[in-house]
Amino acid sequence: MSLRTWLEIAIEKYQVQAISMKVVPSYQSTEVLSDLYSEIRQLANNTGIFLSMYEMETLRKRSAGCPKNAQTLFRNLALEFPELEIPYHKANRNRNRKMFEAVACALAE
Repeated sequence: MSLRTWLEIAIEKYQVQAISMKVVPSYQSTEVLSDLYSEIRQLANNTGIFLSMYEMETLRKRSAGCPKNAQTLFRNLALEFPELEIPYHKANRNRNRKMFEAVACALAE
């Protein structure tokens, strides 16, 4: 199953109306990641889905108190949403903070 097909199925199944995601700076990006962003942009345009793409710096600046770094932003999210406290500590141990990036994107709207 192609990525596009998978995305289309997910959009229909979950009735997606908006997509908000973090993008990496161009100097950290790969061709495959750029292709993925392009595919998502095109799919959003074709289906009328609202699409927002943010760099981490923008997410940080839009966050309450404008934390000085991503780590502080994620800690603030865990303080604001107590249900994120345990995942926050787990994410810190394994350095996988994707969930917190997703929450920050959702709140940036």
